[in-house]
Amino acid sequence: MSTLTITELKQCEVFAKDLVLSVAERVRTLANSGLTRSHKGDDARNEVTTGDTDIEASLIARLREQYPTYAIHSEESGGDIDNEHVWVIDPIDGTSCFARRIPLYATSLTLLEHNEPVLSVVMTPSISFEGTADIYSFVHGEGVTRNGMPTRTSGLTNPKEAFALVRPGRNADIQPWAFRIIEAFTRGAVSKVANFGSSAHDLCLLATGSVDVVIYGTMTTLDIAGAIAMVRANGGEVYSKDGTPVTVSNESQPIVAVAT
Repeated sequence: MSTLTITELKQCEVFAKDLVLSVAERVRTLANSGLTRSHKGDDARNEVTTGDTDIEASLIARLREQYPTYAIHSEESGGDIDNEHVWVIDPIDGTSCFARRIPLYATSLTLLEHNEPVLSVVMTPSISFEGTADIYSFVHGEGVTRNGMPTRTSGLTNPKEAFALVRPGRNADIQPWAFRIIEAFTRGAVSKVANFGSSAHDLCLLATGSVDVVIYGTMTTLDIAGAIAMVRANGGEVYSKDGTPVTVSNESQPIVAVAT
């Protein structure tokens, strides 16, 4: 049970939506401006751009101004998570696509209370069916909306009809497990298999009924805690490799998310 009232959570939701929309045009401009790419540590596969840090700075400044007592944790620069309330942000989720002007990326913003997501907003600034950006929103006890409309998972129970998103990840120990799944899927265990760009957006697509299965070989659940909450609020579940429901963690792990 959240210590924030539903009124307070709804006020947070309004602020979060306004905040991500306020950076949407900047994100699109940066994507088309010729970004400088680098990588974190020694792994060239773990990319970061000047756009990530630009949008991160804008989000953090507004959050600190509006919620000075809340901690902030960013996918790019880390931060404190030992606080009653923590904003978790990923300024550009899907950096590899963003850096190459492929429009499969998102900006995500989640409020944790005692390490559990109570609010989340995910925006796709370059993908929209109803305007300039699609917004997925979750409020604890209120369900999940897409562009303000109530949603549910597909509820699909026949795997042979499923649309699955699968990403093997970078962990060499986990990749054989993921590759076996891909092989089974491409041989007919599911109807369609794809690999999109943003993990938070992938789970939003699952939560709102567009896809039916999402599998990652390597994923930090802290970064996608809000999207996981969306899946669960709408009737789906997100499991670890051993079949137990995942918890919010800063450690990388495989996940299997299903619509029912």
